[in-house]
Amino acid sequence: ECTALVCYNDMLAEEIYHDLSQKGIRVPQDLSIVGFDNQNIKLDGDCYLTSVQHPRRKLGETAANLVCDMIEQGCNVAPVEPIIMPSTIVARNSIIRRF
Repeated sequence: ECTALVCYNDMLAEEIYHDLSQKGIRVPQDLSIVGFDNQNIKLDGDCYLTSVQHPRRKLGETAANLVCDMIEQGCNVAPVEPIIMPSTIVARNSIIRRF
C-alpha cells in the first residue's frame, strides 16, 4: 500500500493534494506528499508542503552552457556522466513518519 507521493513539482503536488482531499484522503495522516522546487506552498489550514530545494540558477546556467557547447561543437558533446546538483529536503508537515 502506498504511503507517500513525490511529485514533479510543487504546483502538481498542490493539485494532487486537492484531488486527494475531495476523495477523503488526508495529508499526511493517510498519505504523505512531497513536491520538488520549494515554492513554500500552503496546502490547507496549517499544512505546508514538504519539498526539495534545488539550485535553480545553477541548473539553468549548466543547461545553457551545455546547449551553447552543443551549438559550437556539435550535438555529440553531451556529458557521458550525469550532472549531480546539491539539493536538500525542506521538511514541513505534509509528511509523517510511518514506522
